[in-house]
Amino acid sequence: MGFSIDLFENKGAASSYICPVCLDVVENPMFPGKCDHFLCEDCMEGINRCPMKCKAPLKPRNPTPAFLKPYNALRMTCDICGVWKGSLGELSTHYDGGCALPIQCSNKGCEEVRAPDDMDLHLQLCSQRILPCPHCKKDFTYEKLKEHFAEYGECEEYPFPCDNDGCDQIIPSKHTSTHYQECPFSEEQCEWCEFGCDHKAPRKDMKSHHTDSTAQHVQCVKNVFDKVLAVLPPEYQEKVKRVLEESNVKDPEGPQTEKIDRETFKARFSDITDGELLKQIAPRYNTLTRLDFFSASKLTDASITKILQNITQLDRLDLSGVKITDNSILALVPNCKKLSMLDLKGCKLLTDKSMVPLAQHCTFLHALFLDNCNQITDKSIIRIARNCPKLHILGIQGCVQITDESIISLSNNREKLNGLDLNRCVQISDRAIISLAQGCRDLEWIQLEGCNLTDASVAVLAQHCTKLATVDLTRCDKITDISVLAFAQNCKFLSWLDLTACTQITDASIIPLSQKCPQLQTLRLACSQVTDNSVISLVKNCLELQELVLLECENVSVEILQELQSLEIQIEYS
Repeated sequence: MGFSIDLFENKGAASSYICPVCLDVVENPMFPGKCDHFLCEDCMEGINRCPMKCKAPLKPRNPTPAFLKPYNALRMTCDICGVWKGSLGELSTHYDGGCALPIQCSNKGCEEVRAPDDMDLHLQLCSQRILPCPHCKKDFTYEKLKEHFAEYGECEEYPFPCDNDGCDQIIPSKHTSTHYQECPFSEEQCEWCEFGCDHKAPRKDMKSHHTDSTAQHVQCVKNVFDKVLAVLPPEYQEKVKRVLEESNVKDPEGPQTEKIDRETFKARFSDITDGELLKQIAPRYNTLTRLDFFSASKLTDASITKILQNITQLDRLDLSGVKITDNSILALVPNCKKLSMLDLKGCKLLTDKSMVPLAQHCTFLHALFLDNCNQITDKSIIRIARNCPKLHILGIQGCVQITDESIISLSNNREKLNGLDLNRCVQISDRAIISLAQGCRDLEWIQLEGCNLTDASVAVLAQHCTKLATVDLTRCDKITDISVLAFAQNCKFLSWLDLTACTQITDASIIPLSQKCPQLQTLRLACSQVTDNSVISLVKNCLELQELVLLECENVSVEILQELQSLEIQIEYS
């Protein structure tokens, strides 16, 4: 008996090998006589002539190589287990290897059917397998466990590091609200804010502010009182003034503080012109504290300079993608000394001419983005590092003139730096990153794509900056498993790691990484040497994994990639 034609991928090709006796695709073909007809070996029993028109006397002989080559190349599904797929020529090997009737997955809710030999792999990765939450210890299916993690607060024991600068506590989800209400590092607004004091500080420092600012707070109250007095009828104003004079109430000493009505103006991706912008903003100079002109492509120095010369309370400014020159920033500098966030990504005409004065005057900067401002040099960054002690985030991606000297200067007394983008800063070397690691231990994210680094610095970074959650090492092709093992051993909150084109990375580091960093959500391993063992370990241990990139990972099998398709993980492979 032969094979059903339905087992074959290319039924057209298989139809050329139909046995004239059983009318199936021939199995164990034999030539019955001197003719070129063929039959199944079993179908030759009981006949003494070829059943075709030639009626040649039966004289069985083996088929020729010319016949067997295309016949053996036919791709089919196993007729016994119904799972295995391969060429007909490999079928006997599959039979000998333990082909058996398929079985269904034993996990409740899973309807997958596999050959016994393939079931073990499926059970390890099955989306319906039961797992305990590593934090609250409750049992979930793998599928539900990912949802359990995704819904922040659902797992009452999920550990969160406190976001407040200076606080190192790890808090279970159920205690986060209580912790932030009591944390001495939580930022508070002065209780006199309703009267005009806009001071903000950590809870632990607020008492000293109240003590040191008594005169200022009294002045705030007087300012409010004067405004109320101004709207009273004249006869009442006179009575109030007499009462104050009789009570001998004097004007308090200290600077006057007036409450600012905070207002934001946005023109993101807009086609607004210089003239239109000035018309809209001019009446609001005294109230605007935030300006957002992201990619407003028609704006120029003409309007930006005029606006920045007249606004004195600016707190946040986004000019990314706007074609401004140093003139706009020089107009900003004298008036906006309280500026805390400045985004200048893609402002390629800016130079040290404006950045140095900016650093001298805008010393309250918390976040500064200079990505692809490729005319800026170490002179600017060193001045910023020295004069802006509150800087938490710095982006200088693509600033190709920046060298190690800038980063070393930034590392000095800079414990509060949380994020640094050095992507494509090609002159940065191990010397800078070692200094950074030793001086900036509160780093939570760092991007180092294309930097000239080795294990000597990356391992030190992992050892000292244990709060790191996001790390980009794309095209740092000199690093090895040593660096990744350092992250595994020290950075337990690591959630995003890009090792694209780090060609020396192997299972030796990725398996320990999966075991030590269970909160990993994104891992990019394109062009690495990892195998199926790493992939299985990642899926088993990193229960929050959302994205796994395996492009050009030649040691990862097609079978494992196919198995991953049933999981709710974004997989990229080639």
